[in-house]
Amino acid sequence: MIAWNRVRAWKTVPDAEFRKDFVETIRVADILQPVLLVITLGATLWFIAISHGAAQVMAYISAVTLAAILVASVTIMVPLQNRMMAAYKTKTSDTNELQEMKSRWLTGHTARSALSMIALLLLAVTVALSK
Repeated sequence: MIAWNRVRAWKTVPDAEFRKDFVETIRVADILQPVLLVITLGATLWFIAISHGAAQVMAYISAVTLAAILVASVTIMVPLQNRMMAAYKTKTSDTNELQEMKSRWLTGHTARSALSMIALLLLAVTVALSK
């Protein structure tokens, strides 16, 4: 979610500014986001183990969503972002290819962020209703 507030701005900023901000942001997010996702997934699995009925089902849906985000991040988003980072460091890649990668990353990140918010909201509602 670190880059969520930047997505709209990143769509319109000049390429040089995007490259600089993207590299700096991803350097922090690459460490923080997976750790937070795994902790949240672990806590969700724990909640599933101790809950019953509808709360357990809703938490299970949240856990599946979080697991899907993790898998998609590792298999799709991280490789794409690594290609982008390498291209930005060498500055020799085709501009059209870079724009396509940027567009795909922004779309994927927006989807990943929206799914994360849905999963967390569902989990929060589940916990609140189970009390």
